[in-house]
Amino acid sequence: MPERSDETEAGMPESGNAERGRRKQRWIAAALVGVAGAAVAVAAAWSAWTGAGTTTAPPSDGAVASAAAGQEAASGKTGQTGETVTPSEDDAEKSDKKSEEEKTDQAKTKPSEAAKESGDGSVDNSPSGSLAVAKDADRAATPKPVAPAVELEETADVAGGVATISKIEAIEAKAEGIGQIAGPAIRFVVEVRNTSDQELKLDTAEITVEAGAQKLPAIRLDGSGTKLFPLEVAAGKRASGTFVFLVPEDQRGQVRIYLNYAASESVVAFEGAAPRKAG
Repeated sequence: MPERSDETEAGMPESGNAERGRRKQRWIAAALVGVAGAAVAVAAAWSAWTGAGTTTAPPSDGAVASAAAGQEAASGKTGQTGETVTPSEDDAEKSDKKSEEEKTDQAKTKPSEAAKESGDGSVDNSPSGSLAVAKDADRAATPKPVAPAVELEETADVAGGVATISKIEAIEAKAEGIGQIAGPAIRFVVEVRNTSDQELKLDTAEITVEAGAQKLPAIRLDGSGTKLFPLEVAAGKRASGTFVFLVPEDQRGQVRIYLNYAASESVVAFEGAAPRKAG
């Protein structure tokens, strides 16, 4: 039997040891992998157990809508592709038209609907106060026709009766009240006689005076014996008012007294020379 050489005998033990070393390394690596897998499994189980007690509620519809609106406003209404979406002119025009229609519908609320909402069953079909005021303002601003003037001593016709200057005199007016001015003035009495079978309204009657060749308006005073017309005159009766106006003596050669009797009637005018000296 041939003899083994020294190299052969020496190499056999070294090859066995290397094999055993490689097996040991593979076993250690497998053990490490197993330990790592167990650690991952434990960590996953712990995360699942702790997360079960702190479940987050899903966001509400309002929150989602608000977030979407904020995102849309911040991004300038970007599309899915990231491009900015700008509204077309047709869309803007439709939006403006819709807003105008809504405003018009709100402005056209019927009185009956407003009454129902307020709980009041009555419906006011009369013109609105602003419309009535506007009509009165237009009427007041429109110049009224003036009837041909009559002499101070004559009688002028008015609707349902006649008017006269029953008395006129020169006085030294006193300042009575705030804004009043003392000075030479004329005081006269205007009398209205009701010749109809119905009462005459005098609540809107107005007296004005112009004096001099330039027809300057005279200032009306409230004191020095003034007395307003009564509100009405009964059928067949007469009523009067006393009026005082500041008129300088050099302007009394031509005095015109106007009686604005009613809104629907022409202005009555009395014209002539007024007394210059008091007493």
